[in-house]
Amino acid sequence: MDRSKDIALLNAWIEEAGVVCTASHARPDGDAAGCSAAMAGYLSCCRGKQVTALLPNPLPDYLSFVAEGVGLVTSRPEAAA
Repeated sequence: MDRSKDIALLNAWIEEAGVVCTASHARPDGDAAGCSAAMAGYLSCCRGKQVTALLPNPLPDYLSFVAEGVGLVTSRPEAAA
């Protein structure tokens, strides 16, 4: 299946946006946190976008290093993981 039109459309949306928000699933695991951090880093550093990577729940302590320097935001910062 050729997805080149979809990719071109996504690229155009990103190019036009000044601010981008990404979102993850509830109770994010390492994959979700890592993907969110990587996408935020790419959009910020490589595409020059202001990015908020939203996680609906705080990360467990053992994954806290993933959020360092990226600006991952949780919707319930006071809640325990």
